[in-house]
Amino acid sequence: MKKPRIILYVLGGVFAVVVLGVGVAVYFQSQKASELRDRLNREERQLRAEYNKDIFPSQANVETIQKNFSAVQGFSKALRDELRKGMVQPERAKTPGDFSRLREEMIAQLIADAPSGIGDQKVVKDDAQFGFDRYATGIPAEKDDVSRLLRQLRITDRLVRALYDSGILTLDQVARDEFEGASAASASSDSGEGRRRGGSRRTTRTAELRVTPPVLPPDAPPGLDCQRFAFQFTTREAGLVNVLNKLNEMRPFAVVSSLSFEKQGQDVVFPDEVKEEAQSSGRRREAATPAPAAPAVINARPAPRTARLVSGPLRERPIRVNMTVDVYSILPVQSQDSEAREEG
Repeated sequence: MKKPRIILYVLGGVFAVVVLGVGVAVYFQSQKASELRDRLNREERQLRAEYNKDIFPSQANVETIQKNFSAVQGFSKALRDELRKGMVQPERAKTPGDFSRLREEMIAQLIADAPSGIGDQKVVKDDAQFGFDRYATGIPAEKDDVSRLLRQLRITDRLVRALYDSGILTLDQVARDEFEGASAASASSDSGEGRRRGGSRRTTRTAELRVTPPVLPPDAPPGLDCQRFAFQFTTREAGLVNVLNKLNEMRPFAVVSSLSFEKQGQDVVFPDEVKEEAQSSGRRREAATPAPAAPAVINARPAPRTARLVSGPLRERPIRVNMTVDVYSILPVQSQDSEAREEG
C-alpha cells in the first residue's frame, strides 16, 4: 500500500507542475494577444481617420492634374527643341574619305550660292577653301580628327551663309581653329597664300588670319563645346550691323570675341567740283589781290543731289572688317562618348 501512494503522489506533483506551467504560458500569451488586439484597434482607428479625410482627389482635381501634366510635357518638348538647336548634329559619315567628300560638296555649294558684291563679282573667289586649305591638296584627315572637323564644317557653312545674308561686299579670308597641329596651320597658310598670289581676282592688302584656340571657363558644364573662327571681309556700315544681328540670331550660340575694322576712306567725301572750288579759293586767298567773285547766275541749273551730298550711304566707303567668332554648342551624347574613348 505504501508504494502505490508514493507513485500517486509523484504523479499528482507532476500534474500540478504541468498545470502550473500551462497556466503561466496561457497568461503570457493572453498578454501578447491583448497587446496585439490593442495595436490592431489603433491601426484600424488610424486607417478610418485617414479614409475619413478624403485624401483621394476629386474628378476636378484629376482633370487639373492632367492639364498640368500636358503643360509640363509641352515645356519639356520646347526645352528639347531649344537644346537641339544648340547642337551640331553629328554626321553619319565617320571616315576621312567621307569628310573629304562633304568638304568638297560644302565648298562647291557655298561658292555657287555666293551673292554678288562689288559689280558682278561674287563675294568669294572661285578657289576659296573657307579655312580648310590644308585638305585642298589632297591630304587626308586623321581618323581621330574627323568628328571635330565635321562639326567645324557644319558651323562654317552656317557662319558663311549668315555673312551672305547680311549683304557683305567681299569675303576675303576665313580661318578656323586648326587643332590638327602646327603643321596643319603652316600647310594651310602656304596653300592659301599661294592661291591668293596666283588666281585672285582682287588685290588685297591683308595679313594672314591667325586663330588662337578657345579656352572654356573652369565652371563650364559638361558637354559644352567651343569652336573659334575668324573672318576678314569688306562691307558697309549697314552690312556690319546686319552681320552682328545675324550672328545674334544664329543657332548654335555665336559670340563675337573680337572685332576691328579699317576705313577705306574719309567719312565726309566732297564732290570733285567742291574740291576744285576749295583748291581755287585757297589759291586766291594766298594771292595778294584776290580775284573778284563771279556774279551768281540766278537761272543756273542746280547740281544733282548726288553731287551735293558730302556724307551718307551714297558717299559711304566700304570698311574692311576683321572678326573672330566663338560658337558654343552642346555635344550630342554619342559624340561625347566617342571623344572620351579617343582621349582615353
